[in-house]
Amino acid sequence: MFKRIISITLSIVLSIGLVNISSVATKANDELVDITSSAVIKDWKNFKASMVFNGKDRMNNVKMTYNGVILNSGLDYSIEYENNFFVGTATVIYTGIGKYTGVIKRNFKIVKANVKDMSLHVEFVKKKLQISANNGSYDMEKGVDYDVSTSIDYHGNLIAKFTGKGRNYTGKATVKVKNAKTPYKPTSDYLKIPTIKKLKLIKDKKRKKLPLAMRKKTKKNKVKVTLRKLKKVTGYQIAYKKSKKWKTVDLKKKTSYTVKKLKEGKTLYVKARSYIDYNKRRHYSGWGYRYAKQI
Repeated sequence: MFKRIISITLSIVLSIGLVNISSVATKANDELVDITSSAVIKDWKNFKASMVFNGKDRMNNVKMTYNGVILNSGLDYSIEYENNFFVGTATVIYTGIGKYTGVIKRNFKIVKANVKDMSLHVEFVKKKLQISANNGSYDMEKGVDYDVSTSIDYHGNLIAKFTGKGRNYTGKATVKVKNAKTPYKPTSDYLKIPTIKKLKLIKDKKRKKLPLAMRKKTKKNKVKVTLRKLKKVTGYQIAYKKSKKWKTVDLKKKTSYTVKKLKEGKTLYVKARSYIDYNKRRHYSGWGYRYAKQI
């Protein structure tokens, strides 16, 4: 009889204990909050759909509140990123922590940076031209991240033109170095636009003896282009066109060129510029205005 009473008592105690454990578990489950649910308010207005490449990992966040309380990253939820460095599509992953559960994934774009927004450095050090570009995180690589060309205008200013390229950069930017900072000492003739001294039409003497119908089929008329000589230049270029496209000719030290095979009744257009070769680069003056010659 005594054993039976003990058995009944133990049964009641165990039963009460099981009820209590089950009640605690149920209460705990009721307190879990899914961050994907409507109960958690997500404010995406500061979340950037597009960000510019800057040589660093790009971060993006969302403001989440539950019952008027702001959730904190690292305490209430964790943040992970995928592909958030280079240009392309990045993904941010928010995962609930503690009483917060659920996973939210959101994509955003990383777009190319414009070279005009980069730190562009052009200067002469001991008469040597130094060019560099930096995105704020590291030095960009010439030929990979950007290309640059240089020229000198007729005031002696060096013009460096940058062009973004590759996976992460785009756009164009121009940097001018005034002649006071260059090793060049412009003279009155220094890289001026060369003027065309003469456009002499040289007609084929035999054409005059031919009937008009036959003259139109021949292409023996020529025009000799003569430039005024400039000092301290490496050479000259002339460009001419008989129809729509310009053709450029490098004269080097010469100051004259003969354009051949010209049709009678057409107009020849000519322009010219000078250049110097310095420090393994070629620098051009501007083009002179167009000269026209009726053939």
